[in-house]
Amino acid sequence: MVPCAWLTPGVRKSNVTETAPLVLDLNATTEEGVIKEMIRSLAGRAEIRDLQALQRAVLERQKLQVPLLENGVALPHARI
Repeated sequence: MVPCAWLTPGVRKSNVTETAPLVLDLNATTEEGVIKEMIRSLAGRAEIRDLQALQRAVLERQKLQVPLLENGVALPHARI
């Protein structure tokens, strides 16, 4: 397995996804702004070692497929 650039070594992927915060009432009005605001909400979490690398990974993933559900709900994510 190739190590993920933004994930702290030794952290299981499930540790991040099971405890990821639900972000409501965002101030951003653009897709990129929303993603940046959501990623900032992860600051200080031990599982995330590089917020900028995570942001780049999520924005790159957005180019492949936008994770829209419905009613303004989306699940932006990066491949680990």
